[in-house]
Amino acid sequence: MERAEAYRLIKEKNLQDEVKRQFGDNYTRVSTENLAKVIWQYDCTLVDKDPDPSTTTQCTQVPAENYTTENPYEAACVAFVGILKDSGLLEDILVKL
Repeated sequence: MERAEAYRLIKEKNLQDEVKRQFGDNYTRVSTENLAKVIWQYDCTLVDKDPDPSTTTQCTQVPAENYTTENPYEAACVAFVGILKDSGLLEDILVKL
């Protein structure tokens, strides 16, 4: 991940406070690798690969509370799919379909 892209994503996803919470410094003074870790934790689909493969953090997408839609049914479905994915049950259900 390029530093400019990491900066863009940190600002776009409003993750500046999370970077400061985790690393105790402004995101402009934190390494690109650590910025990628925060982005990965927020939504791993935004990062090419896990920046810290030694951890067992599962890839999760944008939390449902950050998903915006006018349709409450769609929002509920996104939240439910997120729960299934995080619990590891989504793949089993998709195989049955």
